[in-house]
Order: sequence, then structure tokens, then C-alpha cells
Amino acid sequence: MKKIKSLSFILLTWITTFLFGIIVILLNWSDKRNRIFKFCEFYWAKTVIFFSGIKLNIYGQENIKNKRYIFCSNHKSALDIPIALSIINKPVVFLAKKQLFKIPIFNLILRSSGMIAVDRENKSKAKQSVDKAIEKIKLSNNSLLVYPEGTRSFKTKLKPFKKGCFIIAVKSGIPILPISIKGAEKVLNKSTLLINSNHEVDIYFHKEIETKNYSLENKDILLEKVREQIGSKL
Repeated sequence: MKKIKSLSFILLTWITTFLFGIIVILLNWSDKRNRIFKFCEFYWAKTVIFFSGIKLNIYGQENIKNKRYIFCSNHKSALDIPIALSIINKPVVFLAKKQLFKIPIFNLILRSSGMIAVDRENKSKAKQSVDKAIEKIKLSNNSLLVYPEGTRSFKTKLKPFKKGCFIIAVKSGIPILPISIKGAEKVLNKSTLLINSNHEVDIYFHKEIETKNYSLENKDILLEKVREQIGSKL
């Protein structure tokens, strides 16, 4: 039964991703593309969470104000992205590993949505991705969603954080809003495609952290502050 449910979830998720993605691609030329993108992103995430059958317990949603943020979250499940996007309800772009941009059609969806490719194996290109992200969020009304651990983790404790998003935060002056997602790995983790919807997932939106008083020299202090807040609810 679990295999059938999991297969149905995967199939429905891909169909939903394709349908909303096609809308984003076809209407990317419109002067209302930002509104269209926000609509598609939000309802894509809502639909995926609905198909998963899980219950979300949300705390601190009132901390999300009417402004841009760099959302920083822990990362233990493929569900982390739709979980966050189904609640934030803002136009959000995120840094995605370059391999995702090589998938046919999906790469068009990512580019049309304004997502930014990151080459983790090449430091020079990784720096270019950071600079591109800074330019993109400065010129738009989009927020940025980042998973500073870099990849999904099996461990309970947080993995070491990458510094890219903190460089973006310091250079752009955009506040960071830490997110703690607890329990998503019990629903869908890195080691399996089987989904277990019997678990509830807790999402904590912490209070924003201003970044204007930080510099590249003391960005590690900012990193540790964000890491401490995220870890406090795991």
C-alpha cells in the first residue's frame, strides 16, 4: 500500500510540476510574470503538500513581514522546498545545483522561474553564482530561499554551513529569516522514495536577523547566529 501511495505521489508531483512549469515558461514574456510566478510557485507547493497527505504545524508565521528576505533553512528532505514555499507566499527564487539545469524541460522551468545555478565543484563559478544572486534580488522584489548545508543530511545535527548565502546577505543588506523544519525526513528522506504520511512536520519561522551591521570580515558570526537559531528547534 505504501509503495502504491508513494508511486502515486511521485507521479502526481511530476505532473503538477510540469503543468505549472509550462505556465511559467509560456507566460514568461508577460509584464505580469512576477505575479504569475508567485501564483504558480505557491499553488505548486500547496498541491505537492496536499498530495503528500502530511499535516504541517506552523509556528512564527507572523514573523514574515511584507519585505524581502533571505530564508535560510535546514535540509533533510526533498519535501523541504514545497513545505517552505507553501507557507511563505512570496515570490521566491533559490540556488539550485547545476545538475538540475541539465534535465530537459525542467531546466527551462528553472530558468524561466529565475532560479540560479550553482557549480559547487568550481570555486570561480560558485562565486559568479553568488554575484548573480546578489544582482538578481537587488533588481527584483524576490526573496531568496537557501539551504546552507548544501545538501540533504541523514544526521540529526546540522551539517557545516556553506558561506555563500551569508556573503549574499551582507552584500545585499537583506535580512535573514531562519527556518527550522522538523520531521520532514520521517515522511520522505534521502535514502528512499517511499513516503510515510503518518508523521506531522513542524515548521518554525524565527525572527529576522538584520545583516546591515555585518561585513565580509565578520560574516562567520552571522553564520553562527543563524545556525544556532535553526538548530534550537530541531
